[in-house]
Amino acid sequence: MPFTPTYQNTKPVVGGSADVWGGINNDRIGEAFVDFTAISVLLNATETVANAALPKAGGTVTGDVVLADVGPGSQYSVGFRGAPIVNFSSDKTLVLTDSAKTQRMTGVGASILTIPPVGSVGFPVDTVIPVRNFSTAGVMTIARGAGVELRLAGSATNKNCTLAPQGLGTLLHEATNVWVLSGVGVA
Repeated sequence: MPFTPTYQNTKPVVGGSADVWGGINNDRIGEAFVDFTAISVLLNATETVANAALPKAGGTVTGDVVLADVGPGSQYSVGFRGAPIVNFSSDKTLVLTDSAKTQRMTGVGASILTIPPVGSVGFPVDTVIPVRNFSTAGVMTIARGAGVELRLAGSATNKNCTLAPQGLGTLLHEATNVWVLSGVGVA
């Protein structure tokens, strides 16, 4: 696609008013902007603006993209590359922001981690929550909230499960209100 810049060679007159000088300079700046925009389209160039909004389409993002930790909105939500640890030392009920985070029980006695029904906490299907019993003595019970099914991987039995001291497991929300638990020290 050919490109032809257009410039008017009108010069301000010495002794002319500031309005005339400003008008002519603004016209030349506007012409240059139009020309540079046309060149960037021809060359498929991109604009880099620090701390600016991302384009709606196209462009390349470089560096880290940091998103707010608000929990998943769907199974396609951005997650973590790791599984950040959330410590708790007494009974706990899972909340949406616990998704993709390791729930680590650090208390010395027994504790209960409850999976609430989707009606009270809207976990999307495909949510994964690692669980860890960091205790050296207490057993962690992973309990079903009202209407929640919990199955131990390899079993069709719907029951509350336990995680032995130093055990590690993974909860998978595989269907609405149906979770599967797998891991080491899981019963």
